[in-house]
Amino acid sequence: ILEDIASTEGDQKMIAVISELDIMSVAKILREFDATIPSIAAWLMDPETIGEMLDVEPSYWESEFEKGAVTAQDSVKSMLSQIFLTRADDDERQTEILDAINHSETGLLYLSLPFIGFDFETIDFEEEAVSGSDEELLLKIKSLNESIYKAILDTSVNGNLDNIEAILKSQANSIRVGEISSDTDDMFEPL
Repeated sequence: ILEDIASTEGDQKMIAVISELDIMSVAKILREFDATIPSIAAWLMDPETIGEMLDVEPSYWESEFEKGAVTAQDSVKSMLSQIFLTRADDDERQTEILDAINHSETGLLYLSLPFIGFDFETIDFEEEAVSGSDEELLLKIKSLNESIYKAILDTSVNGNLDNIEAILKSQANSIRVGEISSDTDDMFEPL
């Protein structure tokens, strides 16, 4: 639907529609896409909104796990690939997005999750990475911000998959509960 709005009424109208949506709805919309079919919304949202959206995105994992569809690592890698690997022409914007994600509450954990258990010794910095691979995503992040890349490596090597996944889900669910609570606060105010 957002792509239809953008094509018929322009990007500014779509940005206006996105800005009226709650962050949970934005996360749900972007989850419908991946690097093979990216959403234009990911490129029109401001970096801070993307960071906030990734803070709540893990609250959708449980329903995927019940269906046996994907792992948390796959889900995060798909989302990050959509954000960082689908447009090669805007490193400045991607750097702003990476910084916003890193500065969000659980950003570094989110960025690190896909690479827990990854053998970093296998990365060949001389050869071009296979499109869509873990290496391509890591090298893209490294090219955007070396210090975030190093923090991802450290967290991925020293982190525990189950613990990080649990922290991300817990934080996302507490944000989600806060969103619902703030949406219903005005229901109890006198007219």
